[in-house]
Amino acid sequence: MAYDLGPQTCVSVEAGEDMSDWQYKVVFINTSGKAVQFDDGGSEIPAGVLQNAPESGEAAKILVAGVTRAIADSSFALQNLLAAKEGDGKLTNTIASNYVVGQPLEAPGGDGEQFTCYVNFATTYVGS
Repeated sequence: MAYDLGPQTCVSVEAGEDMSDWQYKVVFINTSGKAVQFDDGGSEIPAGVLQNAPESGEAAKILVAGVTRAIADSSFALQNLLAAKEGDGKLTNTIASNYVVGQPLEAPGGDGEQFTCYVNFATTYVGS
């Protein structure tokens, strides 16, 4: 299904590590001001969905708000809230203790599947 991508808000930030296999996953901005993988299980705040596949030192294009492709952590239905899953950068419908960021426009069939969703990382909150 086609979607009007409409206005998208993206920022470019230097990649703080090799993210050549991280496209369409969630990233955060570290204390050095660089984009890195949302995967260490700490207390990072997600910044957005990585749109390209930069190597360390290259520009990481991060979608902060709008319609994007993303990687799912499981199958889930439409009308679920989506949250950024720390540990693997995927989006999940398990919102408890995760940052709620949007809703799916397609229902992914399983872990690792790309799907279309709309997100807004500027107004995230921790789900309960």
